[in-house]
Amino acid sequence: MDKEEERRKIITHEDLIIYQKAFQAAITIFEISKRFPEEERYSREQRDFVRC
Repeated sequence: MDKEEERRKIITHEDLIIYQKAFQAAITIFEISKRFPEEERYSREQRDFVRC
């Protein structure tokens, strides 16, 4: 760990690198899924809703 990383404090979950990477991945997936055909978007949402 270098000195810059040692000085960095984690105050909220948003400070975690893993959170930042996961959030960016979610945004990327959302942006890609907006290009899906309309019927595919709705079927995916319905399937995910049923699983919850």
